[in-house]
Amino acid sequence: MSLRMKNWSVGAKLYLLSGILIACILAVGATGFVGFRTIINLADSLYSDRLLPIRSLGAIMDRVWSAREQLMLHVMTEDPDRMAAYESQMVMLDREIAALLAQYRKTDMGAEEARWLNEFEQAWKEFQVAREAVLANSRLGYSKGAEQLLFGGHIDGTFRSALLALRRLTDINREGGAQLNQLIAQTDTDVNRTAMAVSGLSLLVAVVFSMAMIRAITRPLGVLAEAAHRVADADLTRRSWEDEEPWKDEVGRLYGAFQETVRSLRQVVGEVIDSSRRVVASSREMAGMAEQAAGGTAQIASAVEQVAQGANDQARSAEDTVRA
Repeated sequence: MSLRMKNWSVGAKLYLLSGILIACILAVGATGFVGFRTIINLADSLYSDRLLPIRSLGAIMDRVWSAREQLMLHVMTEDPDRMAAYESQMVMLDREIAALLAQYRKTDMGAEEARWLNEFEQAWKEFQVAREAVLANSRLGYSKGAEQLLFGGHIDGTFRSALLALRRLTDINREGGAQLNQLIAQTDTDVNRTAMAVSGLSLLVAVVFSMAMIRAITRPLGVLAEAAHRVADADLTRRSWEDEEPWKDEVGRLYGAFQETVRSLRQVVGEVIDSSRRVVASSREMAGMAEQAAGGTAQIASAVEQVAQGANDQARSAEDTVRA
């Protein structure tokens, strides 16, 4: 990977590092988002498929008891106006129960839940049929017959069957709600673990790529800094750093220019050394010539001194001759 990075520019390396960091952040965010959406969907299912049905069942049970209460009041009164009011109230309760049942059927139900719902609807229909017989006796003023049908006849059994079905439906929804709660808790735990794992993996990937990018950028700078220090210490000998494979980024171009500068310095220093050597050789030749010239001058001085001595001797001889 580091060999391939030598052909990348510094900007490309930094963009890649930024992209990796952004990808890691997105991976962690996506994991959290998916987990959050999963928990939200489970919570929606808990609310719509369990809590709302339980609320509907409670409303249905209240209206079932209210319908029985209205029927009992109808049997106990002899006032035709009150009877009509009770019957009107029972009709309204029947409509509300039918609407709640239609709403309940829109929820997601299992096989057992659907079976018990059918059980309730069948028992409630039988209760309504039996109720008509009680109402007929009550309208005609047969209070005792109506009471016998109400408390000891088939209507009591159908009412109990309807209540049993409602209680079983409530238990089923409560059990389903508890299971959904457990599933939400387990999902929350799994999401946290997955998020931690993805975060750890993303952090590891980010660290590895960051170290690789930093090394790819700083290593050539370190080599260049070492070479610059050696040149600053007047060390122009060939070093191992000159054998490094060239980088193709901005630092590589700077490194190449520095190598050219060092080569030029070596060439200039070599030329200066050669010129110095030639100057030294010339100086030695001139020194030899000066020594030879100094030797010739000494010989001439000795000859002149001999000539002067001879002339002096001749002058003395001439002076002696004159005196004689």
